[in-house]
Amino acid sequence: MKPLSTLAQEYINFLNTASKVELMQLKGIGEKMADYILELRDTSPLKSLNDLEKIGLSSKQAGNMFGRTAKGLFD
Repeated sequence: MKPLSTLAQEYINFLNTASKVELMQLKGIGEKMADYILELRDTSPLKSLNDLEKIGLSSKQAGNMFGRTAKGLFD
C-alpha cells in the first residue's frame, strides 16, 4: 500500500497532465472545472492538495474529492 503522501502526489500529477475528458471522469469535476484546471495549469501547475483551493474548491471539497478518488483505487 502506498503512503497517503505518494497518492496525493500522484493525484496532483494526474490533475496536471490529464486531458479534459480524463478530468471530467473524476467525481466533482465538471466541464467548467476541467476547463479551468487546464487553463490554470498552463500558468501555475498544481503542487499540492492545498493548491486545489486555487481552482475554487474549499479544503473540505478537495479532501473529499481526493478521498473518493483514493478509495476508488483500493476498491
